[in-house]
Amino acid sequence: MGADMAKAYSEDELQGGKSERLLPNVRLINGTTKQETRQKIMLTFNTPFYPDVLIASSVMAEGVDLHLNCRYVIHHDLCWNPSMLEQRTGRVDRIGAKVEKCGKPIHIYYPFISETQDEKMYRVVMDRERWFKVVMGEKYKLDAKTTEKLASRIPFPGEAAEELMFNLAVLDKNIS
Repeated sequence: MGADMAKAYSEDELQGGKSERLLPNVRLINGTTKQETRQKIMLTFNTPFYPDVLIASSVMAEGVDLHLNCRYVIHHDLCWNPSMLEQRTGRVDRIGAKVEKCGKPIHIYYPFISETQDEKMYRVVMDRERWFKVVMGEKYKLDAKTTEKLASRIPFPGEAAEELMFNLAVLDKNIS
């Protein structure tokens, strides 16, 4: 990364890290990010320029507009309340959003690792969301095929799985 690009990061964005390890089109906002920096990143994210990817904790879940140039939301951490996920998604689902201009939908992803607590949480949250829609009067088809389709799994990429694998035998030898 060039010296000019390294200067684009404020100290609170680096969070003790080195600017050489960062990608110029990816920015992070969390509780340690100063309000001034959050505002700057939010404004630039709403342009067709950098950053392309905004990774944000719950500090950006309410009261911010991220809709002008965004059509994808990835909920990397789930919560038990579907209204919280809806609130987060609402940052890009607004009047004047990019989806209105280009006529394409917002894509929302809920990645989880199968057969873990993450999958259980995903299924519970999706069930709660469906029941809410039923209570609110939406016509709902309840059969095994529809339920499985709605709860379809997003496969964990094979390359990532191999990268994260470790050999228990080697760990056991190191412990002894």
